[in-house]
Amino acid sequence: MVKTDQELSRALSDACALAEILAAIAAVEYRRNNPGKDCPPDAIPTEDELRDWLSERLPYMHDEASRRLIALADAMRGPFMLDM
Repeated sequence: MVKTDQELSRALSDACALAEILAAIAAVEYRRNNPGKDCPPDAIPTEDELRDWLSERLPYMHDEASRRLIALADAMRGPFMLDM
């Protein structure tokens, strides 16, 4: 039986344990990308899979955040600097 969007939202707000939270987020995201379908059990990441996924992406995420902060600082510096 396919869950309603309200049931998915309720499951996400009621989730307490990490496994419940991962399952609820996976269900919501799967629905977003596959309208009208429930998330299959093998598409829900385990804690270890989530840790591995994050560790692979953290260096890239850090570099991207640094680039954005530098660009923002450069953009904000312009209006406040006086032409000499």
